[in-house]
Amino acid sequence: MATVDDGSITQTPGLETAVLAGGCFWGAQELLRKRPGVISTRVGYSGGTNAHATYYNHGSQAASVEIAFDPTVISSSAILDVFSQIHDPPSTNR
Repeated sequence: MATVDDGSITQTPGLETAVLAGGCFWGAQELLRKRPGVISTRVGYSGGTNAHATYYNHGSQAASVEIAFDPTVISSSAILDVFSQIHDPPSTNR
């Protein structure tokens, strides 16, 4: 049976979770999921008012990636460092 994604942020004992919004969640997910200590990633949309955002209908919501990670292996600062390698905040729609 498939699990229904209700959009809530993953919470796993012993892990930390970050949700980062950038221009392209596929690129961020690919870069982050290969790092030691990253347990899982999940892409979607955050912010905005569309309750059921899709790739073709996400309104003002930002493409985002959720990262569940082991803080004893990789720090939140290291996660942000990796993310900043591909994210350019001054760019249009970032």
